[in-house]
Amino acid sequence: MSRDDRILPPEYAEWLHERVPHAELHWIDDAGHLLQEDAPGQLLACLTSGFASA
Repeated sequence: MSRDDRILPPEYAEWLHERVPHAELHWIDDAGHLLQEDAPGQLLACLTSGFASA
């Protein structure tokens, strides 16, 4: 999630994180609502951080 998202405020991310068991909340800086376009590398790193390397 981005703290600079103008569509979904950071409070919503925190609220959702508290309600989803085993969820991890990662903040991506210098991005807006479209993380996949604003910070694709950071988003990919967050999404794949739990994968084992071959």
